[in-house]
Amino acid sequence: MKPRGNVFTLIELLIVVAIIAILAGMLLPALNKAKQAAQKIACMNHLSSIGKAVNLYIDDNKGYISAYYNNGTGMGSGGSWGSGANKPFLSADPGYGLTDYLHIRDGMYIGWLYKGSSGKINSSKFACPANADLPTTPRNPLYTLGYNLFVSSYSSLKASTFAKPSQLFLIGDRSTQHVDLDYHLRPKGPTTAETSQYLTWRHNRTTNLVCLGGNVENLTYGNTRIFGENVDWKGCQSAPSWHAGKGNCGIASCQ
Repeated sequence: MKPRGNVFTLIELLIVVAIIAILAGMLLPALNKAKQAAQKIACMNHLSSIGKAVNLYIDDNKGYISAYYNNGTGMGSGGSWGSGANKPFLSADPGYGLTDYLHIRDGMYIGWLYKGSSGKINSSKFACPANADLPTTPRNPLYTLGYNLFVSSYSSLKASTFAKPSQLFLIGDRSTQHVDLDYHLRPKGPTTAETSQYLTWRHNRTTNLVCLGGNVENLTYGNTRIFGENVDWKGCQSAPSWHAGKGNCGIASCQ
């Protein structure tokens, strides 16, 4: 009988394949967690850059924060905090909002996912990398970021009037499944249907937000600052993370 030499038997090959499959199965969850962590950090870095840009904008515009729509001419305009039917504060149109401060030159709105008429999907460099949804209809974008609905409704409020800027949410992760196409962000409650939620929890049941003070928060699902504050009933007094604070918003019920 001739010696077998270095030739593997079928059983030995199957054992090796099985061991490799087991090792791969053990490694994949760890790799997936590492990917999720990297995406969360990338999203937080994006929001940090946006937070810095917002504060530069405020400094250049006499201390005023922009409403949802921005009708100014960008850096140093001095008049771009007023509301009006022009461009969203997070648009990418030259001369409006944060465009110049974030050096956006590609025409993509901040946090957008956009499908062109050719079918190609383009992503803003500030879009959340953890978002799994993609636009299905041409020229019907998805918004991965949102602007605090209660803050963005103010048309002429100075940032200095906010009592706790490091606590006040400004911009954060927004659900792309929300039925309204806008940049608004607000809590709807932990039991609200996904298509009615403005918030999303795409970072392993956490969400990222940047505050007016420039600090970035990563908050877990159910956090009391998000769901524990009554934003609709005398919100300025009972929801300091979402509203300006008592006496600052100009609404009678908040005085």
